[in-house]
Amino acid sequence: MTMLRKGLRWYLQMRFLAIILLIGASWSARAQLGGSYTYQYLLLPNSARVAALGGVNVSSMDGDAAMGWMNPALLNAQMHNVLSVNHAICAGNINHGYVAYARSGRNTDLTYHTGLLYNTYGTMAAYDENGNPNGSFKASEYALTGGISYRADKLSYGMNARLLYGQLESYNSLGVAIDLGGAYADTARRLYAGVVLKNIGTQLISYTPQNAEPLPFEIQAGISKRLQYLPLQVSLTAHNMQQFDIRYADPANTGQQNIFAADSNSENEDRFIGDKILRHLVLAGEFYFGDNLRVRAGYDFMQQRELILATRRGLTGFSMGMGIIVKKYSIDYSYEVTSLAGGNHYFSISTDLDYFGKR
Repeated sequence: MTMLRKGLRWYLQMRFLAIILLIGASWSARAQLGGSYTYQYLLLPNSARVAALGGVNVSSMDGDAAMGWMNPALLNAQMHNVLSVNHAICAGNINHGYVAYARSGRNTDLTYHTGLLYNTYGTMAAYDENGNPNGSFKASEYALTGGISYRADKLSYGMNARLLYGQLESYNSLGVAIDLGGAYADTARRLYAGVVLKNIGTQLISYTPQNAEPLPFEIQAGISKRLQYLPLQVSLTAHNMQQFDIRYADPANTGQQNIFAADSNSENEDRFIGDKILRHLVLAGEFYFGDNLRVRAGYDFMQQRELILATRRGLTGFSMGMGIIVKKYSIDYSYEVTSLAGGNHYFSISTDLDYFGKR
């Protein structure tokens, strides 16, 4: 009976992985970059911790309920009854945030979560087709999410389902999307890995009739390792794996510079394959100073290459932050450097609601 159960579990695991690969292959041809898709807010960091780790992480598995947004397979029993509230203050009076709650079923390997992602742009001046002032308008976007994960030994599988809504002046849009994720956790070696297919879906109602836009489908994979002799966890995450060359081809700049500060025109572009590979990678580290203090830093190579000035780099592409634990509250802050003009501030607070029931 035990052998039969193990065989059935192995068969179901292989079926799940095969479905992920099949969907990834079919949707990769539809993947879009830059401004050619709608609901781009879905790819923004949803918490201060994620922002500090370079804006994307699909392999850090612990009690942080906000990580379920990044990869549903990261949902686990440590998140039981945890509430997470996250908010970001961005340039241009843009407010972005995420509220999440997770719960684990008793005597099962199932963990659930629900959350709401919001992105509001404030009030903006309106003008008519001749450039004359015409009052003001507001714009906002939301994503209502529910997800579940199942853990089988060291492997976990998860799915998020999202209802998407956008309101831009008098235009409205409604869409649906799912994420499919897998994760591996070897707690003895403190080694974690994850892969996720994000934003598989479509618009049900487009902003303008007969003009449906694609969603920002993306394949992400990563690995995290807690070092044995240092209080440090290192993470390496790859994004946009569905497309190899994700550089922006600027028609006004035929002599684009690559990582080696050399000309990358069509004659020698193939020589600089390293530049194409590095644009997919985000490197991050999380330092543990005791049980109540963490310091984080991340580096997104693509963000650095796309947002730096030709005359000055600065710290564009870098992010940093810290987290402290006060009683049962986890408080986090991070700063993401998006340009020489400044960056975005992220704040998070989470707590185990069981703490209040025991008082």
